[in-house]
Amino acid sequence: MLEVFFGGTAPENLTGPIKAFRPTHLIVIDAAEMERPPGCVQVIDPSRVADTGSFCTHSLPLSVLTGYLREALGCQAVIIAIQPASCEFGRPVCRSVARAARRVARAILMWHCSAGSAA
Repeated sequence: MLEVFFGGTAPENLTGPIKAFRPTHLIVIDAAEMERPPGCVQVIDPSRVADTGSFCTHSLPLSVLTGYLREALGCQAVIIAIQPASCEFGRPVCRSVARAARRVARAILMWHCSAGSAA
């Protein structure tokens, strides 16, 4: 089963619902300053977040959040970072970032469907 949680600027507020769902895999998708063109996508091991990009809009670092959930649930975790055009609060999402987000969503759905059919 697949569940989507929208964490906004405070994804740590979703630890309760995520723990109640008890996922085997956790995929966190977020904007990150990686000094790349807007819409660039990078899969990041949560333990390498500090080495790879800046997720500066959250009060709790994503490495701490994913570490806590991995420990609590015994799940695998990955972060998918998308380079934004701007990190300014309230700015609309540019086309290249919106396209990247749709590509990521399709890839996750394809993976989920193929994993489900293999079970």
